[in-house]
Amino acid sequence: TAAEVEKMTALYGTRGRDGKAEAPALLARALAEHFGLTGSLAALSLSADTGEDDPDGASVPISLNTLSLELGGAESWQGQYYTDYPVTLTAQEADGLEFVRWEVDGGTITEGSVSTPSIQVQLNGDTRIRAVYE
Repeated sequence: TAAEVEKMTALYGTRGRDGKAEAPALLARALAEHFGLTGSLAALSLSADTGEDDPDGASVPISLNTLSLELGGAESWQGQYYTDYPVTLTAQEADGLEFVRWEVDGGTITEGSVSTPSIQVQLNGDTRIRAVYE
């Protein structure tokens, strides 16, 4: 939960002994230990193709677990997730655009399909996912 993450951040701090920012690595290890995670940490990259060539073109709302993102044009999102549990994605309705499909590279859809707005994806390692709209 968010409260547990805040507690871990407070416990482990944001800087290592040498003063360098080590919070992400320390926090990742602490979370793995706390939740008993044994999978690897994988990079997840999300984007949306809205059919617009303009980098400042239309953006669409995408939900990733509890995050609400706006993607499209030049906007993308990157994060890291453990491979122990699948991530849940939902392509939300967008003005004048219709969701068509998901393109998944590096993961496996475990619930839903490439053509359903909501899917669960098991990360098999670094994964790129794109929501395609028309």
